[in-house]
Amino acid sequence: MSYTPNQIEFLKHLAASHPNKTTFTRKELLTVKDSLGYSVIPVWVTGDPARKAGRAQYSFPELASDIASLPVSNDTRGAPRQKSRVASSGQPTP
Repeated sequence: MSYTPNQIEFLKHLAASHPNKTTFTRKELLTVKDSLGYSVIPVWVTGDPARKAGRAQYSFPELASDIASLPVSNDTRGAPRQKSRVASSGQPTP
């Protein structure tokens, strides 16, 4: 299996925010998707039955190895990210 650049970025963010973990709660995934500007948790996570690790828990076995060694495709599919809801001044944007 190869990964898109957006999937690799999501995995890297998961690994950075929760080191040494391979299973994440929905709440943890929501935090990561918000920080990356996604409107929903990506479907490649929630729509893959192999990732389901329990009630509201998802498995990422890729995180047990070096993310840099994962094969990356040039596929650019995926939903566009939303703009940040907080301006640089710290005030919400309309």
